Amino acid sequence: MKGSFGSSIETWRLRLHTLRRWDPLRRRLAWQAFWWLGWYRLLILTVGFRRFAWLHGWFMAETLRGCSPVQRHLASEIGFAVRRMADHTPWQSACLPQALAAQRMCRRGGLGSTLYLGMARSGDTGIEAHAWLRCGDAILTGEEEMGDFVQVASYALDVGVLFRARRVRLGPFLGDVSL
Repeated sequence: MKGSFGSSIETWRLRLHTLRRWDPLRRRLAWQAFWWLGWYRLLILTVGFRRFAWLHGWFMAETLRGCSPVQRHLASEIGFAVRRMADHTPWQSACLPQALAAQRMCRRGGLGSTLYLGMARSGDTGIEAHAWLRCGDAILTGEEEMGDFVQVASYALDVGVLFRARRVRLGPFLGDVSL
């Protein structure tokens, strides 16, 4: 006689069987996504995003939009793994843990990415928030709902060049130059 526990075990057995059929890169990224989704869910619940936001890049900056085909393929695989594993975690993996997990995985893969935070009004007094991640030209997480939200913040985490004005001191004779 099967109860809810038996059907739950059967469901997880089928999920693991599906995971075994994936190629090794996708399987490795799926396990990483599962780990990072849990880690960021725990951090958001215990510490709050405000306390560790500085770890996720330059505030109000963006990374470059172009990337090579190899980088584009890796980014799409990361996005697939995070979105797929977010549907199968025993905890709630909303948009912010998904975007943070994908950004961490992009960083580990040597890819630059930009985390966007958006706000929208819901009803008369309600406000909704949403997070999405862009790597190169592709939106990895949160693409379905990002059009309904106004961007209010971004965090650029790049291994290369950032679009951000910086002041450089060239010396006493040349003065300051804004780059």
